[in-house]
Formats: sequence, structure tokens, C-alpha cells
Amino acid sequence: MTFPRRWRGFALIILTLAVYLNCLPNQFVWDDVLLIENNSYIRNHLYIRTLFTSDLFHTPGSGTPYYRPLQAISYMSDYAFWGLDPGGYHITGIGLHLVCVLLIWLLMEQVCGRSVLAFLVAALFAIHPVNTNAVTYIAGRADPLALAGMLGALWLFRKSQTAAGAARLGWYGGSVLLFLAALFSRESALIFPALLFLDQLAFPPESERRLRRAAMATVPFVLAGAIFLLWRQAVLSQLHRPVLPELTLPHWLCWQIPFRTLATDCGLLVWPAHLHMERQVVFGGIELLGQTGLGILLAGGLLAAVCRSYRTQPLIFFGLGWFILALLPTLAIPTIAVSAAEHWLYVPAIGLYLAAGAYATRHLARQTPRLRVMAGVFVVVALGALAVRTIRRNYDWADPATLYAQTKQAAPYSSRVWNNLGHESIGNGATQQALVEIQAAAQADRNDPVTQGNLAALYLLAGDLNHAQAKVEDILRHDPGQADAHLKLAVIADQRGDFSKAEREYRRVIESNAEIGPRLQFSEFLLRRGRATAARLIALEACELEPGNAVAFNLLGAASAELNDLAGATIAFEKAAARDRHSPDAWMNLGGLATRRSDWRAVISAYRRAVEISPSNGRAQFQLGMAHWKLSHRDQAATHLRNAARALPGNREVQAALRAVLTGQQPVAP
Repeated sequence: MTFPRRWRGFALIILTLAVYLNCLPNQFVWDDVLLIENNSYIRNHLYIRTLFTSDLFHTPGSGTPYYRPLQAISYMSDYAFWGLDPGGYHITGIGLHLVCVLLIWLLMEQVCGRSVLAFLVAALFAIHPVNTNAVTYIAGRADPLALAGMLGALWLFRKSQTAAGAARLGWYGGSVLLFLAALFSRESALIFPALLFLDQLAFPPESERRLRRAAMATVPFVLAGAIFLLWRQAVLSQLHRPVLPELTLPHWLCWQIPFRTLATDCGLLVWPAHLHMERQVVFGGIELLGQTGLGILLAGGLLAAVCRSYRTQPLIFFGLGWFILALLPTLAIPTIAVSAAEHWLYVPAIGLYLAAGAYATRHLARQTPRLRVMAGVFVVVALGALAVRTIRRNYDWADPATLYAQTKQAAPYSSRVWNNLGHESIGNGATQQALVEIQAAAQADRNDPVTQGNLAALYLLAGDLNHAQAKVEDILRHDPGQADAHLKLAVIADQRGDFSKAEREYRRVIESNAEIGPRLQFSEFLLRRGRATAARLIALEACELEPGNAVAFNLLGAASAELNDLAGATIAFEKAAARDRHSPDAWMNLGGLATRRSDWRAVISAYRRAVEISPSNGRAQFQLGMAHWKLSHRDQAATHLRNAARALPGNREVQAALRAVLTGQQPVAP
């Protein structure tokens, strides 16, 4: 029994949605915070050009050479629609994965001409739990973006081979453009010319000169990749970022890591039971030598199978070749302290699914009907088990505490996960628990500067200024120019009342780099000290550095308001509101200015906008209620003051105002 083609496509859509819809309530976790929550670069379109001349994280001194502007632009697009609602970002992630699933299905039908095999490869890709690292984890979006570009490029290239005239040129040009889109999504898309060469080698339009034809087909894509590499190197060099990961492992271990990675990857694809984020390189242990040996055997077996299937079994040759070529970039970088990562399998796994499916269907065709039925039942059960595992794995990503606790159990040696747990405990007010967790991070890696900085921040938060300063000074002994340590010294001096020393530290930092963050901190410090003129100058400098930064314009407006330049403050706050339409801060500030002018209509308009953006903002609800009360709109005042009381339980000012409104008292003077 066969199903119409449209029903197979519909089944793939339902299958994909069924295993991933439960991730929609999940929160931002891990790098999502840096890439989305704390990332001013995605707040408005003014940063689009900047995204093409900056690295992904925009972090000074970052050791991660990630140049992925289209990934950042996808977050910018999400922010325009959803603000900071994680559900919207998950919808986009699921949609991108679904696009990849459907493109795999269409491409497999082109490649093998077998509808059942094409459907099975796409279905297995759709539900395999190893893909949650690229789909459920929002920060992993680069993988589906790049894969969608590569699959689309290959599909269009194949269509160009059967077209003629202008249509052929159009399909071919579209293929090159999609390849470029893949490159600007993730650097690993550089493997595409090799995959295209493999495709032309396995399925040549003519049997003669297959090597030459395959090589000629890839030339434009190789040139496009070379141009991208030169551009990427120019951008990262200008930012003083490393172009490649730095060597952190001894040479005797480096040669083993690719084989361990291969063994781990194959194990995860066959038996995805132990999924987690922190597969760091672990030294020593007889089992690790066994893993290296298993990887060597697997590598030899794969190469032998590729050679054997070259001329007689093109589907198996193409599938195994795809798996090896797509995995090579991850096997060739044993320069980082990570032995494997689940999202590295997002592209390579497709080839292994195809090779395994082609091998199985080829041999089952010669078996009895009963055996074929049993094989079909096994496939259905296996797909069901994988789907259940994916659904359960999505719950691990539900929130930071859940993810970090699960990862800690799987990788107790990771300083990063202990640091993340510490941050979560700080956010929950559990400073003692945070101290235990960050100290555990220090035990896991005594030389990690991030952990030392976190300890200093924790001591600072707890008010232990002596320990905080000692830790910061220890950091500076190893790295005298570290900006973050000097900023902490400024905060410590501020809390001790040594304002001149705090100012010296702030000025030292802003004079040594062109980053906006220290300037925002310094401007806030000056405002608190009543030095509005100096604060406005620093805020202006921040606005010039990043004309799209809403926080900088809010600070500029606050400093102008302190200097009674209400017109200048209004302009600055309006610019802040335009630069981040999902933040209520600028509207709150505009409401404050209108209150100073006793313009109650403007007050209501500004605070209403703030409430529309953030209904749970208790201060906005309170100020809106007070403005309505001033205009004798008692019903509206009572409604907003009740909302404020729910958002700010125990706030005496709110409770007193609500009682006054309900008892019919006259509004107090502003």
C-alpha cells in the first residue's frame, strides 16, 4: 500500500511538530542569555550592518571565533515579533527544522527515486533526539540555518542540471546564493563544495569524465567559499578575535580526539541515551584508550565501505561519503577541550541514515514477505522510541535550573556547568548555595578566569568587599589589563565610598577600549553622584559608539533631565523607545518627564504604552493608576492600582494609594 506524495509530506510535518511542540514553554538557557536576553544588537534594524562586521557574541577578548551574521539576524527578526518571549524563538527553531526535514525529503527523492527510502530518511532526521541540541536549544540555531541553505543549494543545483537557457542560469544562481546564506549562518557550511562534488561523483549525468565534471561543478562554489573566508578573516582580525580555535591540548592527545569523537558520534546515533552539553576531553582511563581503538576501527570500516560501494552501490557510497565529509570539520579541530557535541551531527547524520536505509532496503528486497513485515514493524517501533526520547529530552531544556542539574550529573568535571548553576542560585537569592557551586567550578578548573571573576562578583554581591577585592587583585596579577576586573574594583571602591578611586578605575577602562558596557556603567555611577554634566558626556559617547543602543539613549535622557534640559531628555527618551519597542523603560522615563510638567494626558499616554509592553510592570501600573486618580478617573485608577498591588505585593505605597482611591479620598499632590 502506497500513500499519495502529499500525504507523505503532511505526515512529515505532523511527525516533526509532534516531537517538538512540547518545547514551546521552555525558557532561555545557557548561551541564549548572551545571544538574546542581553544582546542589544538584535533590538532594532540599525544594527544589521554591524552584524556583518562583528562576531556572534560581541564579547571583548572572546576566544570563540564565531562569525554568523545570519544567525544574529534571525534573532533580530524574532525579537521584532516576539520581544523576549522564548516561545516565539522556539516556533522559529521548529519551523527551520521542519524546512530541513522537507528539503531532505525532496532531495532524497531526487537522489534515490525511492519514495519509501526518502520518507524514512527524512522521518528519522525529523525525530532523532540528537537534534534537540540544534532545535530545542535556541542558541543552536546556526545548524538548521546552515543546513537549510546547503540542502536548498544542492536541490537547486540539481534542478539546474536538467534545465536549459535562462532557467538553468536562474537555478544555478539561486544555488550559489543559498550556499552564501549557509556560510553566513555557520562556518562549517564550507564543506558544501565537497558534498556537491560527492553528489556529482556518485550520480553523474554522464558516465564519462565523471571526475572532471564533478570538479568543474564545484569551482564557483569553491571560489565563493574562498571569498567568504577572506571576508571572515578580515572581520575577525579587525576585531582582534582569533580566526581559528586556540590549541589547548597536548599533541599526544590531539591525534586521539578525532577517533574518540567518531566513536561517540556513532554511539549517539545508534543509542541516544546519554545526551548532554558538556562532552569535554577527559584525560586518562583505560576505557578512553578503548574508545580511541573503537574509533580507529570505525574509521577503517567506513573508508573500506566507501571504497567498496563506489561503483556498484551509489546510494551507499553517497550516504557514507556525506557522513564522513560533513563530520570531518569536527574531527579536524582537536584544538578545543570538547571531544564531541550533539549538534555537530545535525548535518552528517543524514548521510548515515541514507546509507543504512539503502543497505537495508537493498537486502530486504530479496527476503520473504514475512521478514519484510517484521523489519517494517521494527522500524516503526524504533521510530516511536526515538520520538519518545526526543520528547523527554525537550523537558531537559525546560529552564536553566533543570538543564544545568541534568548536565551536572552527566559531566561533574565541567567548570562551566558549575558556574551556570552558581548564576542560577544568585538569581534565586541563594548566595550560599551559589558560593558552593562556584567553588566547585574552581575545583574543576583552578585556572579558569571566568570562575575567579564569578567568585569576585559573588563576594561583592554578598557585601564581602575584602574577599572580593582580594580575588580581583589576584586576577589582575595574572592579567593586569582585564577590563572586567577593573570594573569590579570600581564597584568595590564605590561601595566603600572611595569615589575618586572608583572614577579612576572607570576612566582607566574606557580609555583602554571602545566597548559601550563600561561607559554605561560609568555614566550611571556619575548620575548617582549627582554629576549630570559628566554623565551626559559619557552617555553621548556611548550613543556615538552604538547609535542603536536604547540603554545609552535612556541614560542620555536621564542626565539631560537632571540638567533640566527637558526638551533634550524627551528627544533622547523617544529615540530610546524607537530603538527597543519591546522595552518599557523609555516610556516610563517619558511618563516621569510628563509628570514633572503636570501634563497628565501625556503621563497616561506614556505609562499606558509601558503597560502595553509589560503588563506585569508594577511601577508602570502604579504610575498609570496615580495619573488616572489625578484626573478623577477612579475606576481606571482602581484597576491599575490593583494590578500594581498584584505585581508588587507588600508595597506600602501602592497599598495606601489603592485604599485612598477605594475610599474616595482626593489625590495627593505629585
